[in-house]
Amino acid sequence: AEQPNLRAALAWFRDRNLTHDGLRLATALGQFWGWRTAHAEGRAWIETFLAQAGDDRSLARERIAALQWLGRTAGYEGDLATAAARLVACLSVARAVGDTQGISTTLGFIGAGLLHHGDVSESIPLLSEALDLARQRGDRQYSAHLLAYLAYAIGHQGDLPRAEELAAESLELTRSYDASRGFEAIIALMFQGWLAIMGGDAALAEERFMASLQ
Repeated sequence: AEQPNLRAALAWFRDRNLTHDGLRLATALGQFWGWRTAHAEGRAWIETFLAQAGDDRSLARERIAALQWLGRTAGYEGDLATAAARLVACLSVARAVGDTQGISTTLGFIGAGLLHHGDVSESIPLLSEALDLARQRGDRQYSAHLLAYLAYAIGHQGDLPRAEELAAESLELTRSYDASRGFEAIIALMFQGWLAIMGGDAALAEERFMASLQ
């Protein structure tokens, strides 16, 4: 019901070159575009305001958030080349201004993307750096998320004991902020199931998958 109002607001910002407000609004609607399966429209609005912003350093935080969304949504649509280009550009901006949160989350997105597409060895250093930065910030939720992905990657490399330690640490973190039924706990248990398969224990794998499903 509110889509015409949102489009009118975005157009109003665009037509008056109010780039800061337009970029913030377009990016804040990132999840909305996803829920409405309107990735293409969301990407178009964000691209419009990014083009207006250029290389303005005063808009670095807004550009980082916008580039992250563009990378993620391009990936959802299967446009892997654009996804990679946007996330690399995002990482460059984040490093240039010393935005450790932006660096960490972008490294996590790139690393997870590489892992999902089979580039396991390339994903590990990126996920590890992202985890170090998340720990430095005291971000337990994102640390739990990264630990689960890192466990899966390291398990694929053959170090199952280390992978099991990382997955267990991920689950322990979710309990520490009372989210033992949250998304990070689900993926940690799911990846633990895959680790059990890698180790040849089908019964343990089933137990872990059932725990994740529940």
